[in-house]
Amino acid sequence: MLRMKPLSSPLRDAAEKDAGSAHLYSAEQVEQSIIFAVHAGDFLARIDHAAGELAFIDEPFNLEDGSGGPVREDAVQCSASPMVCSHLSMIATTLHNTLHVLEPPSEPSACEQYERVTTLVAATEAERDGGGCMLKAHLDTLAELNTDSLVQLQVKQLEKEKKERVLCGFRAWDMWLRSVVQL
Repeated sequence: MLRMKPLSSPLRDAAEKDAGSAHLYSAEQVEQSIIFAVHAGDFLARIDHAAGELAFIDEPFNLEDGSGGPVREDAVQCSASPMVCSHLSMIATTLHNTLHVLEPPSEPSACEQYERVTTLVAATEAERDGGGCMLKAHLDTLAELNTDSLVQLQVKQLEKEKKERVLCGFRAWDMWLRSVVQL
């Protein structure tokens, strides 16, 4: 915990300085805190400014321990690999949460919400009508079908379902357009 406090101090200081703004941290501030963590030796990373990438250069799945010898299965202590993996996982989670603070996910528009609801309603109605994902084969001919004909039957069913989804999408779009025109 003592190591995390100095790592988060640049971000905390920026939050105190810009307490009222919607975006507390600039890209430069986030990059600076990552660079501080790299300089402190918390992890190894390479920042490519031209491509805008952050590459971790640790080798967490190295099969050798720190002494240069191979890892034994009956070893009392675990190798550095699990510790590095958990540390990288923690860093990835922190960076992911920081991104959500910097750029919160956008809410879908009313049009997108309407399309999603109508698509779900149409799919539910199709399922209730029995047009769901059932393969249509008679029990008499089931014994005569081989794998090739079963695959063909399944492909036909998938194509039919795809066409139905497209038609449902067109119907939803048409209903939405009619409701917009009426407004």
